[in-house]
Amino acid sequence: MSSHRILTVDDSRLSRRAFVAKPLRDAGYEVFEAENGLKGLEAFEEHTPDIVISDLLMPEMDGFAFVEALRERGVSCPIIVASADIQDTSRQKIDDLGTFGFLNKPFKPDQLLELVEKAVQELQA
Repeated sequence: MSSHRILTVDDSRLSRRAFVAKPLRDAGYEVFEAENGLKGLEAFEEHTPDIVISDLLMPEMDGFAFVEALRERGVSCPIIVASADIQDTSRQKIDDLGTFGFLNKPFKPDQLLELVEKAVQELQA
């Protein structure tokens, strides 16, 4: 059972709940959810997660601005981006922000869990 806390930020309730939160909870992680970057920042302050998983394309504050805001606040935890936006410019932009990994939607639960496990190992290193 993992005691790691994960924040998932995605405007799609289905994507957030069924494809991210459920497999992570089933694997023993504590998961918090937010539907956009602004709510994600509030949830981050409230729960101080170990790992963040964020979509890119969201209303109010997109994933780029969300990740940028976290980094500007000195947050160094692993950030995994899960998005269907696979343009080279988008990938370069998130890589430049120091994200830990990228999941191309739609992804399988084992792909998510494998990347989260790598992030956990990074935290313990």
